[in-house]
Amino acid sequence: MNRLPVRALALLSAFSPAATVAAPPAAPEALMPGLEISLFAAEPEIVTPVGVAVDGKARVFVVENNTHQVKEGYAGARTDRVKILEDTDGDGRADKVSVFAEGFTSALHLAFSPGGALHLVHRNGMVRLDDADGDGVCDQQTTLLALDTTATYPHNGLGGIAFAADGWIYVGSGENFGAPYTATGADGKAFRYTPGGANVFRIRQDGSGLERVATGMWNAFALAVDAADRVFVADNDPDSRPPCRLLHLTPGADFGYHFQYGRGGWHPFVCWNGELPGTLPMAAATGEAPTGMLDPRLAKLGPAVGADGFLLTEWGDSTVSRFRLEPRGASFTATREPVLRGDSRFRPACLAAAPDGSVYLTDWADREYSVHGKGRIWRLKATEPDKTPPALPRPANDAEKRMLRLASLTNVSDYPELREALLETDPFLVNAAVGALARPVFHDALTGDAANLNASVRLGVLLALRRGEVPGAEPRLRAWLADADPRVRRMAMIHAAELRLKALRPDVEKAIETTNGIQAEEFSLWLAALDLISRDAPPTAATATAANDELLQKLLADPATAAGVKAATIPMLTNFKAPAIIRTLMRLAGDSDLAVRRQAVRALGMVRVKAAAAPLLKIARDESADLALRLDAISSLDGQDSPDTAALLSLAESGEPEISLEAVRALRTSAGSPAVRPALESLASAAADTPARELAALTVGMAGPNPRPQTPEEWTAALAGPGSADRGRRVFFSRAALCSSCHMSEGRGTAVGPDLSTVARASDRAKLIDSILRPSREISPLFVTKTVTMKDGSLVTGIVAPRDEGGTLSLLQAGGATVTAPREEIVKVEEVPVSLMPQGLETGMTPQDFRDLLVYLSERK
Repeated sequence: MNRLPVRALALLSAFSPAATVAAPPAAPEALMPGLEISLFAAEPEIVTPVGVAVDGKARVFVVENNTHQVKEGYAGARTDRVKILEDTDGDGRADKVSVFAEGFTSALHLAFSPGGALHLVHRNGMVRLDDADGDGVCDQQTTLLALDTTATYPHNGLGGIAFAADGWIYVGSGENFGAPYTATGADGKAFRYTPGGANVFRIRQDGSGLERVATGMWNAFALAVDAADRVFVADNDPDSRPPCRLLHLTPGADFGYHFQYGRGGWHPFVCWNGELPGTLPMAAATGEAPTGMLDPRLAKLGPAVGADGFLLTEWGDSTVSRFRLEPRGASFTATREPVLRGDSRFRPACLAAAPDGSVYLTDWADREYSVHGKGRIWRLKATEPDKTPPALPRPANDAEKRMLRLASLTNVSDYPELREALLETDPFLVNAAVGALARPVFHDALTGDAANLNASVRLGVLLALRRGEVPGAEPRLRAWLADADPRVRRMAMIHAAELRLKALRPDVEKAIETTNGIQAEEFSLWLAALDLISRDAPPTAATATAANDELLQKLLADPATAAGVKAATIPMLTNFKAPAIIRTLMRLAGDSDLAVRRQAVRALGMVRVKAAAAPLLKIARDESADLALRLDAISSLDGQDSPDTAALLSLAESGEPEISLEAVRALRTSAGSPAVRPALESLASAAADTPARELAALTVGMAGPNPRPQTPEEWTAALAGPGSADRGRRVFFSRAALCSSCHMSEGRGTAVGPDLSTVARASDRAKLIDSILRPSREISPLFVTKTVTMKDGSLVTGIVAPRDEGGTLSLLQAGGATVTAPREEIVKVEEVPVSLMPQGLETGMTPQDFRDLLVYLSERK
């Protein structure tokens, strides 16, 4: 195929209204007063637009992405292009479109430097696009930053870009699926990445001086610099650990996520909001999939939007929000206020301000990730001229000034000031001090303070020596593992495991405090440290999260193990087929400690041998036993392949409402049995209006005591009543509800869809309801269902497994089964716009079940 010359491509222009789409797309709704939104361009002028930048002539430069997960038969261009769109007649619509540059793959963001040079970021580099003769066509591309890696996923390499007034260019990266990479600037200075967190780099405008600024993110996809040169990043898409985050970047910041400990972010060595010493908290939680940021000082959108904080596109929520900053010590917190909201076809990507103060917004126009031939560009402006004076830069408060000073200290004489800062409660001040103390000039002084009487100083010394990678850590760590302060012990465990100092394993074993009870977080961390310190190789995303059931069994079988340790250990078990583990659980179901008994009883619900039913039935029938324990036992009988239906029927007919309800729930999968159905029909016909009667009626298809909701609106109204989180947990893990066949919570279930252990951090009640009633409305890209057509004509459907192998494609299916397809036998792979989570889950629940489930999920924080 012959390609047109670049100059010929630049002459594309004069699109008539008849050439555009037949019906204009629905505009998103402006949620703040004084704003109006209008369509500036749509397909075919522009398709799947991403990055956008506006020059001083009000020309709109846009990345048209044509390479993102291309399907067979895609009719668009072969490469990504930068287009210029202009409104030459002033009617608010683009009437001239030309191609400025092309030939890119996985192009993402655009930005003009303060000097007016256009920069483009693609997943493997950043280039400056120069138009020396001013004819509207790029005549030179200069690579300023290159990323060398084997990874190819379109948007987890390099991503966001922002310019600071002091001459630095900030560039964000993604986790790159843990694949190593080398980032190299134009002067040859390189940064070599091994699996860790996503990074933010900075580089001079000539491509020199590359350095890493911050780490510990998932995907630093959108960056912005405020008028005082503060850098903020929107951390996009944290797999199973919500929410996405708005972060204030400071030198040496670590925001807690490290890919080598698992993609989902659940490993105890990972944190999301500054929970671990040495990491920093987020400024705010954002909506789903933030992709573009804009300092509103660059725009003039009127007093409702104002000029403080940032505008942020939230692709997954079809929303653009404003984040208003408020000082919090040396950093900030932020509140989220939606500015625009559209329907599911509105997928805001990036945004840029024009000279007149209006804002241009790119819209991917479809939830489908592959390029699809649709696209929009919207223009947001104030309905009246914005007469507010230009906003001045927010001045640094005393705490921020101190943070910046601490980070800059480099002389031995500064050591007392830095050590004093370790006593602060503000994590940003402590981080600045730790970053400075990690410099070699302070290492001797730090070593002398390893046994300081103040625990915060000892912790700061540990963090600084760890960050500075100072050798000879073993004797210091041996002392810190026995430290009286739990923070020091925890970080010593992490560091000993990171270095794989096997000689310290006995010290790690003794490092957990059990006399005053045990915290689940400390226990999980301790267990992970014991596991990792024993390994010969550093962890990977696949190996770090693998359960060590042998170690868990050893702890459970040891009579000397404290009850709190046993209760914390049981939920971490994964091998419910091992005879030793089954015997141990059956024994612990009769333990003297109630917490141990409850955890053992819950775990027995995962065991599929007949012998496991006996201890559960004994507890369920014991009227003198703790009620919650009895209910757990009945719930676990639901998980048995051959439950004692006669015993469950007697419990269903008992006069205790909660016992009866759980027994009916456990009998639902046996409802077709000739022995069970008549009993359930009888219970469904009872006079009393009880939850057990309603559930029995639903199970056998009889009319219940109350009319059932039929529409999403009726369900939402019916769910307004009270619920029980404890009952909701049993609904979640019941076989009839199917929740745990694809989701994990509290360490139990099946890891097919997202882990729901902290789902309430990113989903309010309304969002939870909608996700159950309409599961296919929003599907995270990592959990999109694929249909694979094989050469023999067979079809395989599922979610691509995170531990996919090069020669095969592995798909996870509901229930946790994995199907593997040899790649040479695959004809095609297609996305299915239907969630693996089945439609109509509510039809298998009573309104009370649904209410209880919502309360349970709403508490998963």
